Amino acid sequence: MNTQTQLLPVPSVRHRIEAFLGRIEPLYPLLKAKGPQRHAALKRLQRLCEREVDLLRSEHTLATVKLYLSSYRSALRSIDPEHPALRARKHRSNQRFSYLALTPEETRAINAAYQTEIRKDQSDLIPLDPKEFIATAKELLASERFISLGMGLMAVTGRRPAEIFFSASFAPAPNKLPFPAVIFGGQLKTRSAPGTSFEPYPIPVLAAPKTVLEAFERLRAIRTYPSQQRAHIATKDALNNEVKLAFGQGNLRWKPGHLRSAYGAICCHLFKPRNMTDDIFLAQILGHKLLPGAAALSVGQSYKDFYVKESPIKP
Repeated sequence: MNTQTQLLPVPSVRHRIEAFLGRIEPLYPLLKAKGPQRHAALKRLQRLCEREVDLLRSEHTLATVKLYLSSYRSALRSIDPEHPALRARKHRSNQRFSYLALTPEETRAINAAYQTEIRKDQSDLIPLDPKEFIATAKELLASERFISLGMGLMAVTGRRPAEIFFSASFAPAPNKLPFPAVIFGGQLKTRSAPGTSFEPYPIPVLAAPKTVLEAFERLRAIRTYPSQQRAHIATKDALNNEVKLAFGQGNLRWKPGHLRSAYGAICCHLFKPRNMTDDIFLAQILGHKLLPGAAALSVGQSYKDFYVKESPIKP
C-alpha cells in the first residue's frame, strides 16, 4: 500500500477518488467494445473496484465506507451516468448491486444498526421549547459570524449543513401559502432516486421569509465552497461544538442534524394540516416525495428526536 496515501488526512478521499478514476480511465474504450475485449475489461474493472472497496474497508467503518462509496459513484456518474461500474449486477445472493458498493449483507447490517439506534433515540426524546428554539435561531440570523449565521439558517429552514453551506438556493415564494415560505433549490442526498425532489419546491420557514433571504445572501457573501466535501470539512467541527452551546445549552446530545429534526417537529405543530400524518408532512417539507410501499414513510423516523414541551407560538 502507498505509505503517502495512508498519511493523508480524511480530506484525501477526494484525491483517492481522482486516483481511482485515473486507474479505470484506460479501460473506457475497451468497455465500449464488444466480445472478448469488453468481457476482459469488465473483469479488470470489477477487480479494480473490489480492490478499492477492500482498501476502504481496511481503514474505515462500514458506515463510513458506504458514505465514501456514494461519493465515488457520484464522481463517476458526473463523467458517465451509464458507466458499467454503476450498473447493478447480480450478486451470489441473487440481489443486484454495483461494483462500487458494499455487499447486500453489509448493507443490511448497517441498516439494522441504524434502526436499532433510531429505536434507542425514540425511547428517550429530547424536550423542545419551540418559542426558545425560534428565538435562538432568529438571534443567530442577525449575527455576522459565518457559523452562527449558518446555524440560524439551518434551524429556520430545516436544511442540511452541506445544503446551507454549499448547494442551497432560496427565492421568494410567488404564491400565497398557508405558512411563511421560501422556494428551496439544491436538495442533496437525492441518490438519483425516483420520487426525490430534484426541482426547487416551497418550504416553511420559522422566521420572516425576507429575513431568511437576507441572511442567506450575507452568508454567501462571507464565504463559499467549491464542493460539498470542502464545505463539510470546513464547518463540521465548529457546528458540532456550537450547536450544543447555542441550542442544547451545553447538552452533549445535541448535534447539527438535530436542527433539522427540531424544525420538522415545530413545523408539524405549526403548519401541518389536521388531516395529514406527521410522516407525510415531513416527507413533503424535507424533500422526500412519497413512493408506494411501507419504506416510503421511513424518512420520517429519522427526524423524531424531540417532544414539544408546550404549544408553540407562530414565528
